[in-house]
Amino acid sequence: MGKKIAIGISVFMALLLVLLFALPLLFKDKINAKLKEEINNRVNATIDYGDFSLSLISSFPNFTFSLNDLSIAGIDSFKNDTLAYVKNFNFTVDLMSVISGNQYKLVALNVVAPNINAIVNYDGKANWNIMKPSASTGSSSSSSNFSLSIKKYRIEQGEITYNDKKGGTLVRVHKLDFEGSGDVTKDIYDFATKTKIAALTYQSGGVAYLSNAKVDATINLSIDNAAG
Repeated sequence: MGKKIAIGISVFMALLLVLLFALPLLFKDKINAKLKEEINNRVNATIDYGDFSLSLISSFPNFTFSLNDLSIAGIDSFKNDTLAYVKNFNFTVDLMSVISGNQYKLVALNVVAPNINAIVNYDGKANWNIMKPSASTGSSSSSSNFSLSIKKYRIEQGEITYNDKKGGTLVRVHKLDFEGSGDVTKDIYDFATKTKIAALTYQSGGVAYLSNAKVDATINLSIDNAAG
């Protein structure tokens, strides 16, 4: 009896290992295609990324889809400006939503070493206004391939610059680390955040109000989406 149990456990573990490695291979290109379709439908900018991967190991029983060297560049008057470069962007996707083939349910986001350059030019135009206008009709083209059920957010080693040339305001954030958790699928939930900034600079109208200030904050918020 003991030998049969041991064999059964061994067979189960072997099948589990096969699934851990085989399922990502089956769905990796499918998720990547859905992501590209989403970008083309939603964003009016030049977006590129390098290699991508899909894993079950780091977030079992869910998938983690990972992109390296993600870049977002502007168009028109911001054609030569890079809005964002991200060393690694990964998100966790609910396994059953992938298998069902409908909307992919995102449950966690992790952004590693983002470099964001937000600009308002002298004409008052902002380079982050890159979202395409929503379709006025109820066609399926306006529906998203992804739904947000995010419970955890993380930003690691972020670099952010906000340069309002028209308003004369400059903000620099150096080495931002941010963690947030909360079940956004609920009408009422607690949103817990931890934020660390190695150096924060704020200038406006030629006056430096903050220069390389350090930030270490823990904030807990009660969110009520049901409140009118």
